[in-house]
Formats: sequence, C-alpha cells, structure tokens
Amino acid sequence: EAAAVSAAVLLEERAVALYSQRAESTDDPKEKALYEWLARWEQGHLSFLAKLDREIKEEVWHSQDFWPF
Repeated sequence: EAAAVSAAVLLEERAVALYSQRAESTDDPKEKALYEWLARWEQGHLSFLAKLDREIKEEVWHSQDFWPF
C-alpha cells in the first residue's frame, strides 16, 4: 500500500511539473489555460496522496513503536 501511494505521488509530481512547464512555454492563451487547469487538478491529487502517504507512515511508525521519543 505504501509503495503504491509513493509511486502515485511521484507520478503526480511529474504531471504537475510537465503541465506547469507546458503552460509556461506556450503563447496560445487557451492552451496555457488548459495546462494551468491540468496542473492545478494534478496538484489536488498530489496533496491528497501526500497526506495519505504521511498517514500511512505514521500508522506504521506507531504500530512498530518507531518513534524516537
């Protein structure tokens, strides 16, 4: 589960970077708007997955008494 979420986070990070780069490199206002919208959409996914990743890690750490304090 953790590996799948980590892989999804990486894919979302790459998608945000790609769409942001494409938005910056185009002169077409409609194309720019589309890429900006896609970047925001993927950022939403990224935020959700990053939160889920943190929750999974904390759950594992708690269940294994991994906390150093």
